[in-house]
Amino acid sequence: MSYEHYSEAATESTKAVTPDNNLSEHDCEIPTASNEAVSSINMEEKANDTAVLQPPVSEDAEQQIQQELLEDEAAKEEDADEHDQEEEEEEKEKEEEEEEEEEFDYYAVLQEDEEERDYMPDHIEQFLNNPPPRLGVNSSTFRRMFDDICNCMPPHRPKSDAEFEAALNATVAYFRAAWLDRQMANLVKLHERPAAEALHLSLQAVVPPTKKYKEDLERHAKEGAMDYFADPAYRTKFIESLERGGLGAEAVEAEAFRRAIPSLAVTERMRKSAIKEYEQALKVLKEAYALRDPEERMPLSASAERRFWKEVAEDRKLVREERLLKESQKAAENGEP
Repeated sequence: MSYEHYSEAATESTKAVTPDNNLSEHDCEIPTASNEAVSSINMEEKANDTAVLQPPVSEDAEQQIQQELLEDEAAKEEDADEHDQEEEEEEKEKEEEEEEEEEFDYYAVLQEDEEERDYMPDHIEQFLNNPPPRLGVNSSTFRRMFDDICNCMPPHRPKSDAEFEAALNATVAYFRAAWLDRQMANLVKLHERPAAEALHLSLQAVVPPTKKYKEDLERHAKEGAMDYFADPAYRTKFIESLERGGLGAEAVEAEAFRRAIPSLAVTERMRKSAIKEYEQALKVLKEAYALRDPEERMPLSASAERRFWKEVAEDRKLVREERLLKESQKAAENGEP
């Protein structure tokens, strides 16, 4: 190729590459690939490389994989069926229990063993086991009286909370009245020694001329009162002195009673109030018994009802455990897991 020919070819090549001055910048832009397109291309290249690196899978291996997938799906379906079956059984058992509760007449069951059933509330039982010391009786004596009051109108016995409260109030009032009655005698006895001292001074028919003489008489009266209770011989001698002085052999007891009258009056009012409480509580109990119809089904006390439903729950639990045991034994005999 000649020089001239080469020069012309170079000039034409330059014109082809050089942009036209009349074209816009937009027409001269070089197209570029977007980021998403580049990323897609890179992923395809990596996948191709991985496909090239992985060894070919045989038909047996593919069949084995398919078989494992099918077995996994079947196991999942079986587990789901078992779960659904368990839920259905639980719902069925729950419905059966609800139906049993609706149909269960616990009053009828109560009538079967009514004579042996314990209706006593818990707080009444605790009171019977530990009666307050102010009543002056032990638990066995208190309980015996409580039972006697409960059986005041055979064949009835307390079953409701109100009836037990009435029986307890009557028992407490009875022993309070008995305790107050004993205290009346004790109150008189508390005044016997001051009464003996006063009677010793009464037998000394003299007016003490001096303060020292008066103090000697009072000291002699106190010593004589102590000897009156401690020394039987002195007691007999002092009673003879009282008789000679015109006061009588029971002058000490009479003087003690006179001194105790204010306390005795208060105690008597308290005793009568206790007797009234006893009679009122006993009346309430007898009225409750009288209102009963022979065929009437008595309600349980709160504590007895709680104990009863606890027994019912335990019985149902025992029945359920026995049923599950029989089902497991039957499944073991059939070779089921």
